[in-house]
Amino acid sequence: MADTDWDALGSELYTLLGMTKEGGTLWQAWEHAKTSDHDEFSNWQWNYPGAWGSDPWDYYNEAVADAEAAYGRFHSTWTEHFYADRSFIPAFKYKTELWLDDVAEPIRNEPYTLETGTRVRESWNGPSAQKYDSALRTQVSAANEYFSLTTTLATELNNANNVLKGVYLSIKQSIEPVRDKLNAAEGAGFWENGITGGTFFDNVAYGKAQFEGLATWLSDMASDGDWVRNMSRVRTNLEDAKTRVTSFRDGWPKSTTGDLTDMSNGRAEGAGDPASQTSTSEPTDLPDIDPDAEASETETDYEQEGYNEGLDGGGNENDEVNPTEEQG
Repeated sequence: MADTDWDALGSELYTLLGMTKEGGTLWQAWEHAKTSDHDEFSNWQWNYPGAWGSDPWDYYNEAVADAEAAYGRFHSTWTEHFYADRSFIPAFKYKTELWLDDVAEPIRNEPYTLETGTRVRESWNGPSAQKYDSALRTQVSAANEYFSLTTTLATELNNANNVLKGVYLSIKQSIEPVRDKLNAAEGAGFWENGITGGTFFDNVAYGKAQFEGLATWLSDMASDGDWVRNMSRVRTNLEDAKTRVTSFRDGWPKSTTGDLTDMSNGRAEGAGDPASQTSTSEPTDLPDIDPDAEASETETDYEQEGYNEGLDGGGNENDEVNPTEEQG
């Protein structure tokens, strides 16, 4: 969905589902739909005294009970696995931007500055100067590793950001059509039922099918969804980056040991052009990281498969009751 307001997504999900089972607009839509079916048949049942073998209210009550039990499973999965983490959507974006601006970008120039900024090769010679020159290479290597680590962290923060975007957007987009259809529920009028022969409880049947499907889908996503594997990959990449960094294990490399009395001012004869000894290239650009991008617009995009309305629950929204037929 283009131009998603990611900062507002958590609040939108709260509005849809709430923290308690009956606290969101999805439940309110269900209440409207089941009331619509209840009132429709209540206004019509007097036309069919003794026309069925079993009371259609049994069907209605059973369908409502099944639907609300499925909704309870669905909502429990939401509160247990997803509710609290919705706040991380804007947090990951903010942390990624902060890391890029305050850490990754400043350190980007440090290896080059560290090596080219010193004048030891140009201005000093002697044993201690040679030791410093040797240590300088280690320091530059350490700074390069630090920059590599900062870019890896920035990339993986952004990957986590994209995973959360995909997960929570798929939940929102899977729920909204169900809520909207339940909100649009209305009972057929007297003449419409008279023409069709009377079919009832279609809204309750629809809600039952959708809630059963959503409960299964969200439970599967919580335990074995692609997002779980994606977040595990983020964690593994960060752990691998930490393992690869070796320069800081023994602390920052010391520039020299002992005193500086064995150093003399002036470049040693035959030392060559100090500029030619520089091994660090000009600083490179940071990876292309955009915390504001749509999930589908990034190289590390993530789009959790959404719930396919009406197909996942094994129910049928057309499980209507016709009171002129015998109810088994």
